[in-house]
Amino acid sequence: MKEEKIIRPNKKELEMLRLLYDKFFHLYEEIRSKEFLKLDASIRFMKLSKMFAIYNEAQLYPPIKYVLDDLDKIRPKSEKFIALNLFSFIRNVLAHYPVFDSWNEVYITKNLATWSDKIKNKSILRFLDDCEKLDDYNRNPKFRIFDNKNKKFEYFEINFPSGLKDDDKVYLKDIISEEAGIRFCTIFMMKYLSIQLEED
Repeated sequence: MKEEKIIRPNKKELEMLRLLYDKFFHLYEEIRSKEFLKLDASIRFMKLSKMFAIYNEAQLYPPIKYVLDDLDKIRPKSEKFIALNLFSFIRNVLAHYPVFDSWNEVYITKNLATWSDKIKNKSILRFLDDCEKLDDYNRNPKFRIFDNKNKKFEYFEINFPSGLKDDDKVYLKDIISEEAGIRFCTIFMMKYLSIQLEED
């Protein structure tokens, strides 16, 4: 980990952090409720998209970013890849390809990731290429996580793609199903965003 020091948010950062955290906590409670899966798939998708966008913005704040950047020093390599790469990949696909209405519909190909020469952000293609470099252990990581909300252990498996041709479709549901993704991603996001609360 980087040298320990407490960084206090300045006035501008504090204003933004309050907005992000208030909305994140509201969505977290809603998405983690038993009623959430009863909602229409398109409504669930809209709320999940917003949660990934909020996480993506919040993790740019230096105290959170420092911890995530050094995560592989204290946790498995795959956890850092998830916290930084996978969550950003999901957010970017949802933001830049606004043509899907549900988690199960979402897919990307290498061709779609580079469909225009005007695209400056190559992070989606970079993620797909980085998946190819993962060894077998990190390509299909398994997690046992204690869920504080429901007071029980939950088990998850992530399946990162490999051996992709340019037109192979990578479905989000094949990386992680919607139901497992809801539980897994929200637990992890809460874990990392809580870092700032512990510091202040």
